Amino acid sequence: MKKTRNRLISVGIALLLFIAAAVLIIPTTTASAASFSGGDGSSGNPYRISTAADLAAIAQQVNNSGIAHYDGVYFKLYNDIDLGGMEWAPIGKNDSTYWFNGNFDGDGHTISNLTITQKTDGGFLGLFGCSRGTIKNLFIKNVNINAAYGEKAAGAICAANYGTIEKCGVDSGTIVDKSSGIGGISGRNYSTISQCYNKADLTTENGKAAGISGMNYQGTIENCYNAGTITQTGTNENYLAGGICSDNNGGIVKSCLNFGKVISANGVGYGVSKDNGTVTECYYDEDVCGNLNGDGTAMTSAVLCSGYLPGSLDDSVWYEGSEDSKTDGRYKTAIYTYPSLKGVGRTAVKTDGKQQYDFSISGNGKTFEDFTYIETAKDFKNIANNLSGNYVLKNDINFEGEVIEPIGDSESVTGSGLSMPFSGNFSGDGHKILNVTVKRELGSYSGLFGANKGTIINLSVEADVSGTAYVGGICASNASGGRIADCSFSGTVNGTKSYVGGICGENKGGIMRCVADGTVSGDSNVGGICGSNNSSNGNIENCLNSSDVTRKSSNGNIGGIVGQSINNSTVNYCISVGKTADTDSGYIGGVCGYASGATITNSYFDSEVSAGLKAIYDAFDDRDTETLKGLTTAGLSGELPTDFADTVWQAGRNEVTDIDGRAGARTATYISLKNVGTPEVLESTPVYNFSLDGTVTWETYEPVASAEDFRKIDENLSGNYVLAGNIDFGGNNYRPIAYKSGTSFTGKFSGNGHTISNISVKYDDDLVGLFGTNKGLIMNLAVSGEVTGEEYIGGICAKNEGTIYSCSFDGEVKQSATTQSKGKVGGICGANYATISNCFNSADVSGKDYIGGICGEMFGDDPVVVYCVSVGKVSGFTSSAIVGGICGIGNGVSYGGRSELSHCRFDMDVSGSISLINGSDKITNRGDNFSYKTEILCRDKIGEIGSFDPDIWNAGKGVAVTPDAKDGKFGTKTCYYMSLKCFGEPKPITGDVYNFAYAGGRDDWQSYILISSEDVFRTYWQWDVKWSENFVLGDDITLACSLAPSDLIPTSLSTGTFSGMFSGNGHTVTMTDDSTCGLFGTNKGTIINLAVKGNIDSSAGSSMSNYSGGICAVNDGTIYGCSFDGKIYGGANNTGAVCGLNNKTISNCFALANVKATNGQVGGIAALGKEDSELQDCYFVGTVTTNANGLGVISVTSSKNCYYNKEVCQFAEEESGTALTTLQMTSYGALAKMNFTDDIWEKRLNDTENGIAYYPSFKGSTYVPSVKYDKKLELNRVGDKEPVYGDDIEFTTNALITFENDFYGDDITIEDPNGSFKVLVGDETEPLILLGKTFKHRADTAGDETFKLIYNGSGYFPENYFENFVVKIGKKALTAADFDVTLPADRTFDNTAKAASVTAKSSGVGEITVKYYDESGNLLTSSPVSAGTYTFTISAAGGDNYKAAADLSDESWKFTIEKAAAKTLSDTEVSYRWSTDKDITVNIAGLPENMGQVTVDRAKKDGTIVAGIFPNTCYSDGKFTFHLGPNTADDIGKTGSFTVKLVTDNYESVTFAVKITLTAKDNQDAPDPTAFDVVFTNDGSKLTATIKTKLKGVEYSFDGKTWSNVNTTAVAHLKDVTAYLRYKETDELNASAAVFKTVNSGHGKLVHHAAVQATCQNTGNVEYWECETCAKYYSDEAAATEVSLAEVIIAKTDHKWSVKYTYDKNGHWHKCEYCDAVTETESHVSSGEATSAKAEYCTVCGYIITPKKGGGSSGGHVSGGSHSRDNTTERNPSINGEQKTWSDIAAALGKQNGGSATISLNGETTVPAEVIKAIADRKIRVEFVYDSTKSWLVDGAEITAVSAVDLSLLPGSVDTSSLRGILGCKYRISADIPAEIRFAFRKQYAGEFANVYKLIDGKLVFQTCVKLAEDGTAVIPGMSAPGEYAVMVCRYSDRQGDFDNNGILDIYDAVALLRYSVGLDSGENLQLIDLNGDGLVNCADASTVLRWLVGLSA
Repeated sequence: MKKTRNRLISVGIALLLFIAAAVLIIPTTTASAASFSGGDGSSGNPYRISTAADLAAIAQQVNNSGIAHYDGVYFKLYNDIDLGGMEWAPIGKNDSTYWFNGNFDGDGHTISNLTITQKTDGGFLGLFGCSRGTIKNLFIKNVNINAAYGEKAAGAICAANYGTIEKCGVDSGTIVDKSSGIGGISGRNYSTISQCYNKADLTTENGKAAGISGMNYQGTIENCYNAGTITQTGTNENYLAGGICSDNNGGIVKSCLNFGKVISANGVGYGVSKDNGTVTECYYDEDVCGNLNGDGTAMTSAVLCSGYLPGSLDDSVWYEGSEDSKTDGRYKTAIYTYPSLKGVGRTAVKTDGKQQYDFSISGNGKTFEDFTYIETAKDFKNIANNLSGNYVLKNDINFEGEVIEPIGDSESVTGSGLSMPFSGNFSGDGHKILNVTVKRELGSYSGLFGANKGTIINLSVEADVSGTAYVGGICASNASGGRIADCSFSGTVNGTKSYVGGICGENKGGIMRCVADGTVSGDSNVGGICGSNNSSNGNIENCLNSSDVTRKSSNGNIGGIVGQSINNSTVNYCISVGKTADTDSGYIGGVCGYASGATITNSYFDSEVSAGLKAIYDAFDDRDTETLKGLTTAGLSGELPTDFADTVWQAGRNEVTDIDGRAGARTATYISLKNVGTPEVLESTPVYNFSLDGTVTWETYEPVASAEDFRKIDENLSGNYVLAGNIDFGGNNYRPIAYKSGTSFTGKFSGNGHTISNISVKYDDDLVGLFGTNKGLIMNLAVSGEVTGEEYIGGICAKNEGTIYSCSFDGEVKQSATTQSKGKVGGICGANYATISNCFNSADVSGKDYIGGICGEMFGDDPVVVYCVSVGKVSGFTSSAIVGGICGIGNGVSYGGRSELSHCRFDMDVSGSISLINGSDKITNRGDNFSYKTEILCRDKIGEIGSFDPDIWNAGKGVAVTPDAKDGKFGTKTCYYMSLKCFGEPKPITGDVYNFAYAGGRDDWQSYILISSEDVFRTYWQWDVKWSENFVLGDDITLACSLAPSDLIPTSLSTGTFSGMFSGNGHTVTMTDDSTCGLFGTNKGTIINLAVKGNIDSSAGSSMSNYSGGICAVNDGTIYGCSFDGKIYGGANNTGAVCGLNNKTISNCFALANVKATNGQVGGIAALGKEDSELQDCYFVGTVTTNANGLGVISVTSSKNCYYNKEVCQFAEEESGTALTTLQMTSYGALAKMNFTDDIWEKRLNDTENGIAYYPSFKGSTYVPSVKYDKKLELNRVGDKEPVYGDDIEFTTNALITFENDFYGDDITIEDPNGSFKVLVGDETEPLILLGKTFKHRADTAGDETFKLIYNGSGYFPENYFENFVVKIGKKALTAADFDVTLPADRTFDNTAKAASVTAKSSGVGEITVKYYDESGNLLTSSPVSAGTYTFTISAAGGDNYKAAADLSDESWKFTIEKAAAKTLSDTEVSYRWSTDKDITVNIAGLPENMGQVTVDRAKKDGTIVAGIFPNTCYSDGKFTFHLGPNTADDIGKTGSFTVKLVTDNYESVTFAVKITLTAKDNQDAPDPTAFDVVFTNDGSKLTATIKTKLKGVEYSFDGKTWSNVNTTAVAHLKDVTAYLRYKETDELNASAAVFKTVNSGHGKLVHHAAVQATCQNTGNVEYWECETCAKYYSDEAAATEVSLAEVIIAKTDHKWSVKYTYDKNGHWHKCEYCDAVTETESHVSSGEATSAKAEYCTVCGYIITPKKGGGSSGGHVSGGSHSRDNTTERNPSINGEQKTWSDIAAALGKQNGGSATISLNGETTVPAEVIKAIADRKIRVEFVYDSTKSWLVDGAEITAVSAVDLSLLPGSVDTSSLRGILGCKYRISADIPAEIRFAFRKQYAGEFANVYKLIDGKLVFQTCVKLAEDGTAVIPGMSAPGEYAVMVCRYSDRQGDFDNNGILDIYDAVALLRYSVGLDSGENLQLIDLNGDGLVNCADASTVLRWLVGLSA
């Protein structure tokens, strides 16, 4: 699956790369119309540039050498082009060879997203790199040039301009470079740039940057402008930044404008250009740039945009600028449009200019003026430096408590008159001045502003202002002409003298729409707004004071708005809600303290806050009017007073907020000013609606938030109270409210849906409950806890004479058991005299007199209980108790009254079958009352329960039982009863339950009592009132039965009978000693799932002596799923293992017992049963005997489907059950055989390892009946003939089981019919599967053959149980037919031996010898070589399987070697003196080897010389002899030749020629052939053949034809080289005849490499030889066997751990012999406690842990480190616990015959061969204990070769990171013996797998997996061969395909794979199921599993 994803990702990436390549700008390389979208390049038909590819084609053609530069060629842009951010290669490079010389017309189009970020060839960056042509009408947008590594020049249009750029523009983007020159249009200009603009931002670090061109070298820049920001970050003064041009080197810049900001880190910035050239008529914006250096004239934005062109700019080229404005609230902003170029670009550059502010008072017209922003505290304080300025607060300013002086001062130096008032305009603009302190301790006029003659508006101040006289929050004195509007002040204003106000101290100007809040204090003339309002200009209007106003003097003027108002001043539409207070006399008013000649109207104050005041103080007259007076708080928190403008004022608010339908909050908000200050919200008052009739009546109350608050109710029993939240009383004993006689709660109490929990009321009082007597209202209250009392006891109240509504109680309400009072006990109240409605009780209520779920008693004429529900358990603990589900009794109630008990419900499942009201009653109105089952009261539709109000009651949510996750029998029952809505959603009521269902019946979940110990059992069994309860055993328990039976169990049949339900829950009760009767006496209830063990002696005198049984004596109920194991004997009349007398039902029970009675009737299960009783589905194993009549194996009476073991029960009487054998009752199919259902029964798998067979038992039971057995296998050979190799031997098999019989008679031996056999013969790994019990075996080896008989599937033998049997097989006689013979394939002579291939058809044949004979029958000494016909015979030595045989023959064993083809040799040329006349012998070179017998077929002479031969003798042994002469001198120069054809045995023919030339020279004899040698040498990579000789005057040849003085030649490796030597011709002598030698070249000199051992640090190698010439490697010096380098190199090894341990007192470890690595330290393994005879030592390493006692200090070897093991007897291995030498162990083993032995190695890991031989000979199974966690398991029957064995388990070092698992072990094993290893892992890993891997060819390969046993051990096969292993413990099996994770690959895995592939199965082990590695899991993988299972694949 992963591969598929990777493949898709790879394909996707490839596609993306392909697409990217397709859209990359890859220009063509040929200049033609085909390169573009059209045109021919002429001025009339320019090349059409329509796409990015067209544009790129220009770059490609210009930048490639040899392509025209487009001189005189025209291009025109026909579309806007988006380059998409792709990397751009500029058009034209630095070298003039690559410049652009054409004409490019942008035609007003735009190129977007030009991007250059990589280094370019030439270093010129731009759309064009270098241009000598013309570029015009082109615009670039979003340019991105970023070459931070430094280039030569960069410009958006062109990096270097040598031509003309006109009417071009850059609209946006960035250019960043370290270049020497960068510009918006061009980096460098050498010619002309005109009518161009730039709006991009430029940044350089080490260069020169400018808006148009970075450098202007003698070029011209005219009519251009820049609006981009130019930034130079370098600090070197040579780095420049300019608006138009930074470095004007001899150039001209004219008629240019710069509107862009110029920033230079070195301070060298130019508004237009550096003044090193000519700059004329150029201007820059000083508002943007500031005052910069260089040429160019600075102008403001306003002048540049005034509507006139600056200077003499040409209006035919330029548009004039313009100015506009925009208004936003009080702000007006100038908008400037700069001059722009006509016909160039689409939009002019605009910018925001100066802002102005409107300081007018609202409604008086706008007055916009210049201003200064105030942003900081420092800015504000600096206002003092210009008191006539205009200021606007830009943000809130926090002074953080700083003390400041007022702004402006009203005192002159001499102290008389106004001198320095604030006269400007100040607007807070809605912002705040915070946390400021204005303090003048000595001088006057203290305020944020000292004196104000200007305007202060829209300001909020939070301050602490203090001073002497004239003190105000906003200003000290507001002079004539001063205006304060829309301001607010909060904080403190404190003056020690007069004229103190919240806004200002004295007012002679206007104060409008201002708010003061805080405290205002002074001596006199103190007001919330103003201290003194003086003069006709003094006007205070629409102001609000919330400040508390106080005075320090006893008679000063003080008012809520103004202290005094005089001299024609006015106060209109003002309100004071602050407290104006004074403790003395004087002028004090709610609005104004003292008024004279003033007009004060439409002003009010809060008469409740400032109680007792008038609006204006007057000692004689009441000056209050309808528009000038005090109003109540409600009046001032409601509608606006008459004539108050709602555009200025906001009406107040007075309302109750309903929080939850009951609780509310009454809140009030004063009238307030709109948009000034914050409306004052009065403190909220909590109120509550106690109404029960649906009306709303809000009443105040006291909140109850704690137990202490609740206790205080006793202090005011008539008050109103509401619970503020849940209260936990903590279980502390508590006295009820109004518990005293004569006191009652008469108020109202609402729990408001909250709960009082953990109350504990335990008093011997008459009145006990949360409340004592209630005569008021208690509602919406939930209570939980415990209430215990004497007479009147209730959860809510003891006695109710008022109303209890919507209340609940949970917990326990009970009457004291010892009380003498007549108790009235109820869940809600004890006695009800009035009304209880809609209440819910879930408490258990109990008592001895009158008990009811709601009330114990209804008393009087008019008691009412309606719509109430009780679900708690209601019970009485005396027989006289009167119990009712709702009410116990109605007393004193007369007919005809208004008493009512209706619409009530209680839970009958909980309280049982009781009445709604049980005592006598005369209730008038009764109806719709029911006892319901739990599930009805929990229904989710309230209407199905009754006519309960759905607005008051929640429906239930059902009943849920949650079974325990462990076994599902225990559970939690959760009931979501109907509930009161005021407490929220229904809350669950839970309880522990047990499912007493049995026999497949419906679930029967019941509450129960858990019994987990003998003490608990006895407690309940001795308390007869509990015998009807339900019980569950929680554990196996043991009961001591030595006590009298009456102390333990109910024994009477008439009283004390058990009638409840009892579940053993699978547990067992074991009765020690001998009991007199069973666990139960008489059972009328239900007893299930119980096992009882013990012995019962009914003769001991029990009251139940007539009946005796293991479970009970008499059964009148049900016994189900029970068992008894033990003995029952004695003299009872009726005796049974389960019960004596069964009158009702016994089913699904069993007994393993001996049942015996001296008299009466006896039954294996029950003795007797009534006629209609049932006894079925039971079995019995044991004996039944009696001395009287009446005996039944099951029962004397009839039974149904019952069984007994007929092999145990020797019974001759009539049987009441079906007889079965032990095998039938313990086999896996026992349940089916016995027709037992698997809902209760189970048949556990037999313990095949320990030989324990299990009878059927009950699921979940701790008691499982069983019988022990022995097992063995048999293998028998059919017939008497001794088998030999190759025979088919027939065998029979058998499996025998012997059951122990503990009851009666002998043990029982039977043949197991169920299993199947497999046979594994010898070393075979695949067993033969037997279809029956016989099989045939082909004897494929002679000798002792081991047959491993494997038995499976029986249920009594372990899986793969086996026993080994040895059969002796003899050797077979050989015949010719037993051999495979192949004649030589190539039977043509080639001078090699031709041998037949002879192999035995079967193994076990001894050494084979082949003898060859020629046609004459002569024996050859070796395989034939020469041509001819041959025969052969075969002999064989005795082998493992065959006897010896000699000279076997067959007619087909004959073959012929044909002659080789004819061969013609090169000519042999010789020269002789003409006078020679003699026989001459010449060596013939090149004759083939081994020609066999040779004769001359013919010899022919040619030529004119005289020569002759003897045909029959001219050739012999490679030499040709002829006679030369006589010849004459005239024959000099003549030639002659002999041609000879030879006939040979091995060739068709061989032909050679000897050519003779006669000369005048004398002859020379041929050299001695032994006088020269041929040697081979290496010279670098060459192999050279050299002819070496000491002879003089010789010459050399390597072909016999070409002769020279060169005696060497280069030769190939492994080639035959023929070297020729002769005396060379001289002036007097002929060249002699040649001699020659043929030698194989070989390899020359080989380099020898000695063997090097590999270590963990270095690689090694075997010994080898290397040919340096051909780089080949050989394993021998003769280079006969070639090997690869890989074969000779030995890889690095793992660490070589030393065999001996290194140790110290803490443990032992191994060290690496090659490096410093060590293994993990292992703890010492003690040999046992030290004694005086021997020390305590480590059995692994020999370290002395504790010396012999009395032998010195303890602690082991002092030096630690590495030590040799000592050879004392303490270090010897031990066998079966006894230490011995190896020799003694071998002797001991030799005396055994099979069986087993345990040998502890005690650190000695090498086991001698004599021990191994003894184990093998005697076929002993031996456990070699390596250490505490590891053992070797060796079966001697499997050992085939004997030698010493190294059993060391050294730490390995393989990498296991790729393996999964939680625990891993790595070992290096040297042993080579058939064995298994037992590993002991931690028990917590039981059930997980040990996965075994072996390192093979550098990879870990899975070997096997074994599931860990319950004790954490695993016996692992397959680790007995040398190698590196890893064992990983994992929850998963690593076996390929093991889908169901059981460690086995079988058919079920294949099925599961198929199901998984179609989504029907989720699987357990998913990691290893893709078997064919195709990335998918499908049917192909399932097929692989199936093929493997049937042996079709590996």
